[in-house]
Amino acid sequence: MSLGKDIRSVKTKPLPNGCTHLEVVNEGLTRTMSYTAERCLVENGWHSKMLESPDFEDHQIIWTTVPEGEGSRVTIRVKVSLRMPVPRFMVTPFVGAALEETLLKMDSLLSG
Repeated sequence: MSLGKDIRSVKTKPLPNGCTHLEVVNEGLTRTMSYTAERCLVENGWHSKMLESPDFEDHQIIWTTVPEGEGSRVTIRVKVSLRMPVPRFMVTPFVGAALEETLLKMDSLLSG
């Protein structure tokens, strides 16, 4: 989670089921937003599913990695639905830019 450029803080707590409870604060379009989630392992990655939030109707992230050639293919699927009425054409580029920055940071860390 610390790879995301808009993440302000993340608190984690291991759960008895092998998952992790997350408390996330991130920079939103106009203000700081927060949510709690449960992150669990899935085949080839993990799934973070929002449990509750004053700011989001839904917030899910699925990361997967699979070997490809001499590297790996990383897939990140994000579903974000805000409680406030913000048009999708404003949300999509914001989320896309954050994902691009995350992938660039990952590439830099793994290449160096």
